[in-house]
Amino acid sequence: MKQYTALLGIGVGVIVIIGVIFGADFFKFSVSTQDYEIFVDPLLDEQGMFTMGRVTIQNIGAKPITNVHINFGDGDTLDIQTLAVGQKNSCLSSS
Repeated sequence: MKQYTALLGIGVGVIVIIGVIFGADFFKFSVSTQDYEIFVDPLLDEQGMFTMGRVTIQNIGAKPITNVHINFGDGDTLDIQTLAVGQKNSCLSSS
């Protein structure tokens, strides 16, 4: 019976440790830790005759971000004046 209890305790301990590790990782993304921080997700999709570019920008900081400049290349640019806290903006470009 003591072996069963020890094995059960070890199993529960491992589950708790895994939960803490994944919970801390999730908590890091859900709570802003810096005043100014952005998350950028770029995607370049090359199709036969043209190329599509998509950029998703999200403000994950604690304060609004101003004057964001996106350069897609070949003179194709986009300016975002303000990104509020938590705001996400997706931009498309084709060439």
